[in-house]
Amino acid sequence: MIKDRLIELIDRECPNERTKNKDFEQKTGIKKETVRAICNNRQRINEEHIQAIAAAFPEYKHWLVFGEELPEVGQISPMTKATQENYKAQG
Repeated sequence: MIKDRLIELIDRECPNERTKNKDFEQKTGIKKETVRAICNNRQRINEEHIQAIAAAFPEYKHWLVFGEELPEVGQISPMTKATQENYKAQG
């Protein structure tokens, strides 16, 4: 589900539990109350939200919508990005 992937994206990109919705709002322009409502099944994610997220995180847009990665064209998931960063940090 897109909502589950959105939650994963927020958790990876905005890890501070206390400020994650506000931090995500600053990155995407989606109001923190809307982010909270989507994550709590009180509101559906819409095209406008997806466009805002894709603008802020272009490398995740295919994964967010379809749940698939296409690394050959730069479309990855936040988990793949974290793995790549860990690998680079280890040398």
